[in-house]
Amino acid sequence: MEQFFVGIDSYLIYGYSLSLIAGILIFKKLNSYTITILTMVLFEVFMTNIEEPLFDFIITFDVHSGRAIWYLSWMLFNLVTIFFLEFIHTRLGIHMGALFKLIKFALLVFVFINALDCFDRYITKLDSGSFIILLLKASIQIGIISSFFYRLIKPDLDNLEIPHAAHNRSVNWFQSLYNLPPLQRARELEKWEEFTKNLPTDKSLNVSSRFDNHRF
Repeated sequence: MEQFFVGIDSYLIYGYSLSLIAGILIFKKLNSYTITILTMVLFEVFMTNIEEPLFDFIITFDVHSGRAIWYLSWMLFNLVTIFFLEFIHTRLGIHMGALFKLIKFALLVFVFINALDCFDRYITKLDSGSFIILLLKASIQIGIISSFFYRLIKPDLDNLEIPHAAHNRSVNWFQSLYNLPPLQRARELEKWEEFTKNLPTDKSLNVSSRFDNHRF
């Protein structure tokens, strides 16, 4: 069982690459989905190739210092990936979709797990939670792959339509509220407010429109 969870890492790049190809074929444009998965493909390639050189580097230190460098490095890689994702979305003016938010949360959880693993091995020196931590990591990785394919089946509105269409829907929805009875209008207004909270800003509209024709 433990060997199964350890082996999941080696298959991540295949899941990421397959979902990226599917996303490009379906959406045919730059959006939060394709940017997020492309970043995760690059992240996984980097992590796979840096592991051995990093290990060769840390063995030149004593055990305690080596472990600290090892865990801090993986925590830093996750945080840099989050920063890069946010920077690309902001730079291109693309709305940060549900998949981006999920990946951001997952990467933050990985940071926490690495900190917990480091504490277990470096501070308490019990190594008691190694299997639990391994199970958590594997579960999150499976969840990430599943969410990639789920978002292909049920994508964000922004991934299918340009942001202007989402805003037009918001305007039409709000105008339709005038014809509803007061109680029903209040309920619909709550739904409308929840919908509009996730819309891109005007700045995002102006910038992202320049990329509407940037298709793969």
